[in-house]
Amino acid sequence: PEWNPHALLAWRKHLDAHWRSAETAEAGALEALRGGGTLRLVAQRGDEARARRVGEWFAGWVREGLLVVRSRPGT
Repeated sequence: PEWNPHALLAWRKHLDAHWRSAETAEAGALEALRGGGTLRLVAQRGDEARARRVGEWFAGWVREGLLVVRSRPGT
């Protein structure tokens, strides 16, 4: 086997556990969001092709249930 840097994403959708490998760039984008970054800032880190990829990742994250709306306590 060849070395292929990647990240492992794991999440729950309903009661089912899911996982998949992700490219280093996609994992970095998720980490930036987790750290308080915005999609706009993540997309601006590269060229137009990168911005499109961020949009595709975002659509996939929502579709797969990686990103969900979380209500704040008391709201």
